[in-house]
Amino acid sequence: MYTASANGQTVEVLLVYLAIAAADQAETHPGTFDPQALGEIAAQVSDVGKDAINQAFSAEAAKQFSANKPLSPGDAKSLVMLSADGLIITPGCVEVNRKGLWVMFKANWSPAALAPGCGAK
Repeated sequence: MYTASANGQTVEVLLVYLAIAAADQAETHPGTFDPQALGEIAAQVSDVGKDAINQAFSAEAAKQFSANKPLSPGDAKSLVMLSADGLIITPGCVEVNRKGLWVMFKANWSPAALAPGCGAK
């Protein structure tokens, strides 16, 4: 079960994961996104999304939501913690959709587990 790191590295770990997902998208679907988007996403996640990510992947969130069944996709949108410029954060989930780049990390305990994204749609 992935939860926030005790030494505060959650944002960095998720940025590495999202960068690898972006590299995979660039390899499997060349030319589908503007490479500048990756730098913008890193800055946005580090600045705007940092607190929301730490809260979304906290041990408290994991404990609260792992005990419950996932919500239906329509109900999961009520849990959006941050939605700004293509960055969506819900408990256990971070999704980025910007300039043709779509990447996501979702913990298995996320209440949005059944949603196609983090549940904002």
